[in-house]
Amino acid sequence: MATVHRIRPVIGLDQENVPKLCAGAQLRHDSWNENVKLLGVPSIDLPTFQDQITETVDADQAVKTTKNARPLRKAKVGVLWSTLEVYRGFLQQLCDAHPDQASVYISSANFQQAQVGEKQRYPLTAEATTAPGEVLLVIYSPLLVTPANKPYARRTHFIRHSLDGGKTFVNDEATSASRAVVSGLPPMVEILFQVAAKDRSGTSAYSTSVPITLVK
Repeated sequence: MATVHRIRPVIGLDQENVPKLCAGAQLRHDSWNENVKLLGVPSIDLPTFQDQITETVDADQAVKTTKNARPLRKAKVGVLWSTLEVYRGFLQQLCDAHPDQASVYISSANFQQAQVGEKQRYPLTAEATTAPGEVLLVIYSPLLVTPANKPYARRTHFIRHSLDGGKTFVNDEATSASRAVVSGLPPMVEILFQVAAKDRSGTSAYSTSVPITLVK
């Protein structure tokens, strides 16, 4: 029997290089806009995506003349990266639904295609445990960019979750470990998890939301 490989789109940009991040995000926005009839529209629409790119460019320019502008740039980069993750996730759903057209979708959106066998990392993954109302979270801290961005320095991870689609969040217990268990969660409700990392230089932006729905 032949092995079927899942075709995966990747963002292919670097949060640390803000000018290239903005330029790459603009290319992906423009390509998506040109092919919107083929690709559809994610939960964050294209005008909002464009506004976020413009705001990040402006924030990056401000840093050149105002050192105090760095926190704002960091926040704008975090928002823009989260939107790119939303578009990547939407693209993955298209690829999974129509694997024969996956490469066309990825090319049309100007994203990159992961190589066969390439392992893709995410800042946070969530899975149900065997205990009712319990979720295991796995954190990959190097993808959480702090001001100094020393991913292997000692860090504290702040975890939070939302039960109302991201309108409000509940802070869970912080941890310095790469794994955490959150319990007491309700069944049959979409739960959104996010994580941020803090080191001596400051705190990263929160990761994009990771959804999970417990059946018990």
